Amino acid sequence: GDVRSLLLWRRLGNDFARFEPELTTGGFGRPAAVAGEHGDLQSLRFLAVNDSAITHYGYTRAEFLSMSIADIRPGEDMVALLANIARVEDDVDRAGVWRHLKQDGALIHVEITSHPLDFMGRKAELVIAYDVSARVAAESELHRLAQLEALIADVSRDLLRCEALG
Repeated sequence: GDVRSLLLWRRLGNDFARFEPELTTGGFGRPAAVAGEHGDLQSLRFLAVNDSAITHYGYTRAEFLSMSIADIRPGEDMVALLANIARVEDDVDRAGVWRHLKQDGALIHVEITSHPLDFMGRKAELVIAYDVSARVAAESELHRLAQLEALIADVSRDLLRCEALG
């Protein structure tokens, strides 16, 4: 099923205090983590993580806190990730669907929305990563079926023309 993930990235700035109780106690009931950046990929580190993120992604808390957001992305997505980070402003960023890697290597599709905030004096983003893997798979299957339907329609038209000719 769909699972919401909350990831905090040290990026922008607002008020972390209003989210602190939920994040430190896991009160959101959804995966949450904190990550940061200083303008280069190596500094996009997770700063905190809640129990739901640990359960959904399969990493331990210590593993998450030793990782950067690059570690949960397929390598081929890094150029797009860096381009997205460069575009982020001091407002809500609806970044769309991205791919994340779970600890077991499973690839999931997540819809990302981030909110700027201050995390313990650091510029950060609260990132909601909603697992849309089932939706992406269903959309892919619908696209495949539409292509198949179009092919069948083309073949049927050709058969009818051949039949009419003779």
